[in-house]
Amino acid sequence: MRFTPTATVAWRSVVDADPSRMDRSELGAVLRALQVVRSLCDAVELDVTARTRKLADTGRSEPVEALLVNETGRSARDARRAAARNTACDAAPGLQAALADGTLTGGHLDAVATAIGRLEGDDVVAEFA
Repeated sequence: MRFTPTATVAWRSVVDADPSRMDRSELGAVLRALQVVRSLCDAVELDVTARTRKLADTGRSEPVEALLVNETGRSARDARRAAARNTACDAAPGLQAALADGTLTGGHLDAVATAIGRLEGDDVVAEFA
């Protein structure tokens, strides 16, 4: 995954931030940059979970949910939610790009994944095509 210029600027502004010296406007800018960075991290996690799924299918890794629990200390519920994000991106491929550039959040993907979970087969394709 390549970082967009927006993501690179956001990352730098977050890393260099010193909120104790900022005024209201600067604090708002840091919060917006944090949102872009969080979305970018979620996009990278999508790539990690997709690759883990491929490795697990060939017996070279544990299931995605187990990896997330073991390596990040997440709850099993949160790990299932993160793993389900790939399903949302498979149904609507533009979602991952929107996540990577900070337009969407992981929460948006969670909502799409939940909706997909309630639909069946052809309904998913019809809804997200």
